[in-house]
Amino acid sequence: MGDPFPAPGGGRRAHPEGRRDLRPGRARGDLQCMQKCEIILVGNFCHVMPHFGNIELVQGIVPTLTPELGRELGLSTASLNWISSVFLLSSVIWVPMLSKLGDLLGHRKMLRIAVVLLAIGSVLVAIAPNFVSLLIGRALQGVLLSLLPLEMALVRNRLSQEKARGGIAVLLGALTLGFSFGYIAGGLLLDLTESAQQALWVPAIATILCILVPFVFVPESVIETRPGMRMDWLGAALLTLGLGSVMLALALGPKRGWSDAIVLGLVIGGVVVLAVWWRVEMRRSQPLVAVRQLARPRVLVLYIGALLVGAASFGPLTAFATFAATSPESGYGLGLNGTMLGLFLSALGVGVFLASVVAPPMVRWRGQRAVVAAGFVVGMVAFLTMLELQSTALGMAAMIGVVGFSEGLVVATLPIMILERLPANEAGISAGLYNMVRTLGGSVMGAIIAVVFAKATAHGATWVSVVGYHTVWILCAAISLVGAALLVVSARIDASVSTELPTTDTTAPAVQHKPA
Repeated sequence: MGDPFPAPGGGRRAHPEGRRDLRPGRARGDLQCMQKCEIILVGNFCHVMPHFGNIELVQGIVPTLTPELGRELGLSTASLNWISSVFLLSSVIWVPMLSKLGDLLGHRKMLRIAVVLLAIGSVLVAIAPNFVSLLIGRALQGVLLSLLPLEMALVRNRLSQEKARGGIAVLLGALTLGFSFGYIAGGLLLDLTESAQQALWVPAIATILCILVPFVFVPESVIETRPGMRMDWLGAALLTLGLGSVMLALALGPKRGWSDAIVLGLVIGGVVVLAVWWRVEMRRSQPLVAVRQLARPRVLVLYIGALLVGAASFGPLTAFATFAATSPESGYGLGLNGTMLGLFLSALGVGVFLASVVAPPMVRWRGQRAVVAAGFVVGMVAFLTMLELQSTALGMAAMIGVVGFSEGLVVATLPIMILERLPANEAGISAGLYNMVRTLGGSVMGAIIAVVFAKATAHGATWVSVVGYHTVWILCAAISLVGAALLVVSARIDASVSTELPTTDTTAPAVQHKPA
């Protein structure tokens, strides 16, 4: 008897745990209705759980506890930078590898592996007796950044287009809200335990509990299987080496100086490796990333948008915190610390979450491109308004909330636009690349801000002059303006190639790649 669910192009479609393909037109009758309801409930509820259990506590709490953790382990201030740097550098390895393996073997399988590794890393950070053990734990925790691409791919794969848009928007909003909640939780836990390592047991235990979610509640994705499908390990190695070199240079630059031979060598070497990676991927029949699709202007322009939103949202996070913590005696600042500082910064996450809730109906009303452009414009206005707010806590908190709202409109919509323009069977690596590009944008902007602050600090002074912060707000406003203009360019590109666009309907079969 033949395969009742043949895959396009002659391959076989894998149906995990005996499930039928639930996309419209495949299942029939009551079974279709029941399974659709199950998937919608799982997709919109259970996928959010790992974010509240992991990201809010791991990614939000650790930065808050880092200074005290350094004192407990006897680390220098310069060494503390590596606690964050190792986390980001390791994510460059985890994200492309797990995202692509998810596309090939099943996203839930990789989600299970990622959560287990995250739990091990979180426990190791909590019990670390020395700096080396701490860095190993943080390297394992870098797998955290692969959770979002895997979950986005699951939602994209298992739900209809309309449901997937709403589910992904809520996922992204929950991520940032959780990160902001971690700021508050970190301060409260440190006050209660009086020990950073004791406080770190809370996210470790929460992560262990969340292991249950992908093993029990999350359905497997429906993947396309074709003869000869395999992992592009060479592509993964080149991408990791190239991006890792650039990000390591960004971590070392503020300390060693941007003219340092090692820093320059890492930047140049990373760019060269990435150029080689691109050329290799263009020649491969089964690349890590579908660069032929990525090179299309209508897709490439959206990834540039991801770079810009990363710069405007991740980049100024430290500037927000140091501005609020600066004593008003310096002529600006709010003099906040501890829990009050965490509450102040949580406005950013609240804004993002609210935007993730309203973004889907706004998309239905005005369209995806208009919502992303509006997000960039709102962010530009908020950053420019900050120029007039130097010592007003309520006003600054409100503007940070508006910045969060603007970011939320973009991040709740932009990745969906990317996923809908690329092959459905490469949703994992497409989302993973989006996440990496956004993180890279934040890292680059963070390095630029470090240079600005160094120039704006007088010799012998312990704080940055207000001119430094004004420069940062103006830079972020300019980036937001460029992002809005980019959406105008995107509209013109789409209009000019409208007759050549591949379908983005989730009911359509996945794009089949032909050997070059």
